Amino acid sequence: MPIKFLTIPFNEKENLFDEEDVITFLSNKKVKQLKPEFFTKDGLPYWTLCVEYDMILDEPDIKADSLLEGEQVLLEQLQAWRKEKASATTSEGKKLPSYIISTNRQLIDVVKKAPKSLQALREINGFGKKKIDKYGQDIIEIIQRFYGVEATAWSSDNSDQQPTTNNQQPTTNNQQPTTNNQQPTTNKG
Repeated sequence: MPIKFLTIPFNEKENLFDEEDVITFLSNKKVKQLKPEFFTKDGLPYWTLCVEYDMILDEPDIKADSLLEGEQVLLEQLQAWRKEKASATTSEGKKLPSYIISTNRQLIDVVKKAPKSLQALREINGFGKKKIDKYGQDIIEIIQRFYGVEATAWSSDNSDQQPTTNNQQPTTNNQQPTTNNQQPTTNKG
Protein backbone atom coordinates (compact mmCIF):
# COMPACT_ATOMS: atom_id res chain seq x y z
CA MET A 1 0.00 0.00 0.00
CA PRO A 2 1.57 3.35 -1.04
CA ILE A 3 2.41 6.04 1.51
CA LYS A 4 2.93 9.73 0.81
CA PHE A 5 4.16 12.50 3.11
CA LEU A 6 2.68 15.91 2.42
CA THR A 7 3.91 19.07 4.14
CA ILE A 8 1.68 22.12 4.22
CA PRO A 9 3.31 25.43 5.17
CA PHE A 10 1.34 28.26 6.72
CA ASN A 11 0.58 30.93 4.14
CA GLU A 12 1.13 34.22 5.99
CA LYS A 13 -0.21 36.28 3.09
CA GLU A 14 -3.56 34.43 3.07
CA ASN A 15 -3.39 33.70 6.83
CA LEU A 16 -4.21 30.00 6.35
CA PHE A 17 -2.84 26.57 5.58
CA ASP A 18 -3.34 26.05 1.85
CA GLU A 19 -4.76 22.55 1.49
CA GLU A 20 -5.18 22.69 -2.30
CA ASP A 21 -2.14 20.47 -2.96
CA VAL A 22 -3.52 17.88 -0.54
CA ILE A 23 -6.96 17.97 -2.18
CA THR A 24 -5.39 17.62 -5.62
CA PHE A 25 -3.22 14.71 -4.52
CA LEU A 26 -6.16 12.92 -2.90
CA SER A 27 -8.54 13.52 -5.81
CA ASN A 28 -7.97 10.04 -7.29
CA LYS A 29 -7.04 8.15 -4.12
CA LYS A 30 -8.87 6.34 -1.34
CA VAL A 31 -7.33 7.21 2.03
CA LYS A 32 -6.71 4.17 4.20
CA GLN A 33 -5.03 6.02 7.05
CA LEU A 34 -4.06 9.62 7.74
CA LYS A 35 -1.63 10.74 10.44
CA PRO A 36 -1.25 14.52 10.87
CA GLU A 37 1.64 16.14 12.74
CA PHE A 38 2.05 19.84 13.50
CA PHE A 39 5.52 21.39 13.79
CA THR A 40 7.36 24.67 13.45
CA LYS A 41 10.62 25.34 11.67
CA ASP A 42 12.39 28.68 11.89
CA GLY A 43 9.30 30.02 13.63
CA LEU A 44 6.96 29.05 10.76
CA PRO A 45 4.11 26.57 11.39
CA TYR A 46 3.65 23.46 9.23
CA TRP A 47 1.38 20.45 9.02
CA THR A 48 2.81 17.15 7.79
CA LEU A 49 0.44 14.42 6.73
CA CYS A 50 1.38 10.79 6.40
CA VAL A 51 -1.19 9.38 3.97
CA GLU A 52 -1.62 5.68 3.38
CA TYR A 53 -3.80 5.25 0.30
CA ASP A 54 -5.03 3.12 -2.56
CA MET A 55 -5.30 4.42 -6.11
CA ILE A 56 -8.81 4.63 -7.45
CA LEU A 57 -9.64 4.94 -11.09
CA ASP A 58 -11.18 8.10 -12.35
CA GLU A 59 -14.48 7.30 -14.02
CA PRO A 60 -14.43 9.72 -16.95
CA ASP A 61 -16.08 7.40 -19.45
CA ILE A 62 -19.27 7.07 -17.45
CA LYS A 63 -19.75 10.83 -17.20
CA ALA A 64 -18.15 11.64 -20.56
CA ASP A 65 -20.71 9.43 -22.30
CA SER A 66 -23.40 11.80 -21.07
CA LEU A 67 -21.80 14.72 -22.96
CA LEU A 68 -23.29 15.99 -26.17
CA GLU A 69 -21.15 15.71 -29.29
CA GLY A 70 -20.07 19.36 -29.12
CA GLU A 71 -19.31 19.08 -25.42
CA GLN A 72 -17.12 16.05 -26.16
CA VAL A 73 -15.09 18.23 -28.58
CA LEU A 74 -14.64 20.88 -25.87
CA LEU A 75 -13.54 18.16 -23.42
CA GLU A 76 -10.94 16.96 -25.92
CA GLN A 77 -9.64 20.52 -26.34
CA LEU A 78 -9.34 20.94 -22.58
CA GLN A 79 -7.57 17.59 -22.26
CA ALA A 80 -5.11 18.57 -25.00
CA TRP A 81 -4.43 21.87 -23.20
CA ARG A 82 -3.92 19.98 -19.92
CA LYS A 83 -1.49 17.56 -21.58
CA GLU A 84 0.50 20.48 -23.00
CA LYS A 85 0.65 22.19 -19.59
CA ALA A 86 1.65 18.95 -17.87
CA SER A 87 4.46 18.31 -20.34
CA ALA A 88 6.06 21.65 -19.49
CA THR A 89 8.69 21.18 -16.81
CA THR A 90 8.38 22.74 -13.38
CA SER A 91 11.01 24.95 -11.78
CA GLU A 92 12.49 21.77 -10.26
CA GLY A 93 12.91 20.28 -13.75
CA LYS A 94 10.13 17.71 -13.29
CA LYS A 95 7.01 17.15 -15.38
CA LEU A 96 3.63 17.38 -13.70
CA PRO A 97 1.17 14.51 -13.83
CA SER A 98 -1.85 15.79 -15.77
CA TYR A 99 -4.24 15.01 -12.90
CA ILE A 100 -2.45 17.63 -10.79
CA ILE A 101 -3.62 20.29 -13.23
CA SER A 102 -7.14 18.82 -13.35
CA THR A 103 -8.75 15.42 -13.33
CA ASN A 104 -10.97 14.19 -16.15
CA ARG A 105 -13.92 14.50 -13.78
CA GLN A 106 -13.09 18.16 -13.14
CA LEU A 107 -12.78 18.86 -16.88
CA ILE A 108 -16.14 17.19 -17.51
CA ASP A 109 -17.68 19.45 -14.85
CA VAL A 110 -16.06 22.45 -16.57
CA VAL A 111 -17.58 21.37 -19.91
CA LYS A 112 -21.03 20.82 -18.40
CA LYS A 113 -21.07 24.11 -16.48
CA ALA A 114 -19.16 26.22 -19.05
CA PRO A 115 -18.02 28.82 -16.50
CA LYS A 116 -17.88 32.34 -17.82
CA SER A 117 -15.63 33.80 -15.16
CA LEU A 118 -12.90 32.84 -12.73
CA GLN A 119 -15.46 33.14 -9.92
CA ALA A 120 -17.77 30.67 -11.67
CA LEU A 121 -14.80 28.33 -12.21
CA ARG A 122 -14.03 28.52 -8.49
CA GLU A 123 -17.45 26.98 -7.79
CA ILE A 124 -16.40 23.75 -9.54
CA ASN A 125 -15.07 21.14 -7.14
CA GLY A 126 -11.28 20.95 -7.28
CA PHE A 127 -10.64 24.51 -8.48
CA GLY A 128 -9.22 26.50 -5.62
CA LYS A 129 -7.44 29.84 -5.60
CA LYS A 130 -4.01 28.44 -6.46
CA LYS A 131 -5.23 26.37 -9.40
CA ILE A 132 -7.39 29.20 -10.71
CA ASP A 133 -4.53 31.70 -10.43
CA LYS A 134 -2.32 29.36 -12.40
CA TYR A 135 -4.73 27.89 -15.01
CA GLY A 136 -8.10 29.62 -14.70
CA GLN A 137 -7.69 32.26 -17.39
CA ASP A 138 -6.53 29.63 -19.91
CA ILE A 139 -9.60 27.49 -19.20
CA ILE A 140 -12.01 30.42 -19.54
CA GLU A 141 -10.36 31.45 -22.84
CA ILE A 142 -10.66 27.91 -24.24
CA ILE A 143 -14.36 27.88 -23.37
CA GLN A 144 -14.88 31.32 -24.91
CA ARG A 145 -13.08 30.35 -28.14
CA PHE A 146 -15.07 27.12 -28.35
CA TYR A 147 -18.39 28.93 -28.08
CA GLY A 148 -17.18 31.79 -30.29
CA VAL A 149 -17.86 34.33 -27.58
CA GLU A 150 -15.78 37.33 -26.66
CA ALA A 151 -15.10 37.80 -22.96
CA THR A 152 -17.33 40.87 -22.85
CA ALA A 153 -20.23 39.06 -24.55
CA TRP A 154 -21.02 37.05 -21.43
CA SER A 155 -22.84 39.37 -19.10
CA SER A 156 -23.12 38.71 -15.39
CA ASP A 157 -26.92 38.69 -15.52
CA ASN A 158 -26.82 35.55 -17.69
CA SER A 159 -24.12 33.84 -15.65
CA ASP A 160 -26.20 30.73 -15.00
CA GLN A 161 -26.96 30.06 -18.66
CA GLN A 162 -24.70 27.92 -20.79
CA PRO A 163 -23.53 29.71 -23.94
CA THR A 164 -24.64 28.58 -27.34
CA THR A 165 -22.27 28.06 -30.21
CA ASN A 166 -22.25 30.20 -33.30
CA ASN A 167 -22.87 27.02 -35.29
CA GLN A 168 -26.39 26.60 -34.00
CA GLN A 169 -29.31 27.66 -36.12
CA PRO A 170 -31.34 30.46 -34.58
CA THR A 171 -34.90 29.67 -33.67
CA THR A 172 -37.73 31.76 -35.06
CA ASN A 173 -41.40 32.14 -34.37
CA ASN A 174 -42.17 31.42 -38.04
CA GLN A 175 -42.43 27.69 -37.56
CA GLN A 176 -44.67 25.63 -39.76
CA PRO A 177 -47.83 24.37 -38.08
CA THR A 178 -47.68 20.75 -37.10
CA THR A 179 -50.12 18.16 -38.36
CA ASN A 180 -51.14 14.89 -36.86
CA ASN A 181 -50.22 13.07 -40.12
CA GLN A 182 -53.41 11.02 -40.07
CA GLN A 183 -55.10 10.20 -43.35
CA PRO A 184 -58.81 10.97 -43.54
CA THR A 185 -60.97 7.89 -43.19
CA THR A 186 -63.79 7.04 -45.56
CA ASN A 187 -66.69 4.72 -45.16
CA LYS A 188 -66.60 1.87 -47.63
CA GLY A 189 -69.97 0.56 -46.97
